[in-house]
Amino acid sequence: MCLDGLPGEILLTVLLPVYGRATYLENAVSSVLGQSDLQWRLLLADDGSDLVTLSELERWAAKDERIKLRRGAKNLGLFANLNAALEDVDTTWLLLLCSDDCLELDALEKLNNLIKCYPECDL
Repeated sequence: MCLDGLPGEILLTVLLPVYGRATYLENAVSSVLGQSDLQWRLLLADDGSDLVTLSELERWAAKDERIKLRRGAKNLGLFANLNAALEDVDTTWLLLLCSDDCLELDALEKLNNLIKCYPECDL
């Protein structure tokens, strides 16, 4: 197992695009917060959701400093929202997580380890 890299160095942002679907957010965000590896950022990219969804997003962003909320004034559509959100990503790697998906408990630990073991890899 390869564990090179600087301690505390954050290499990975989880990007979660959101438009409505507040009922799914709990599971998706909790699956990031429950990761065995704590070295990540979570970008909630809201695409002009309703007030109920916005309230949930704001609650999550206030809960943990690793979570950032990017609020879109109006619905742009998935790909325009993702492109706009990329401006706020400041890590080398990005993982797209849809609002109705969840990560396995050690998913980010495995990804971070692979990133550190194989720094020559690129997409």
